[in-house]
Amino acid sequence: MGARKAITFDQWKASSGYVDPETVHFRKRIASGFTPKPLFLPDHNSKIKLVAEKRMGAVDSMSPALRAIVHDYGDAVVKEFLKNGVREPHRIRHLIDFTRGFYADGRNCTAPNPQPGQRQNLK
Repeated sequence: MGARKAITFDQWKASSGYVDPETVHFRKRIASGFTPKPLFLPDHNSKIKLVAEKRMGAVDSMSPALRAIVHDYGDAVVKEFLKNGVREPHRIRHLIDFTRGFYADGRNCTAPNPQPGQRQNLK
């Protein structure tokens, strides 16, 4: 008996008619109308653009006073106040400033205001 020649797996597949079961399954699915998903990610810039346009449209529909607050403190903060029933811009600004501890002009809003003639305790 003579020595057998070594062949690669690809050569064996080609000569024996071997078909990978996964390939058969995939071909059957395509024949039944299955469309495979693309191997690349979709363009996320288009989605970001749509979200930004929607957000800017919402801000543009606000009153000028609310737009100024959105410019100063952000869209998310103003949306939360509107969602919770605070509609007046001056109230929203006051609540934000009071929570932060300073008014827009830099005054400390949590410190007690001394009455005229009251002695201040300065250390």
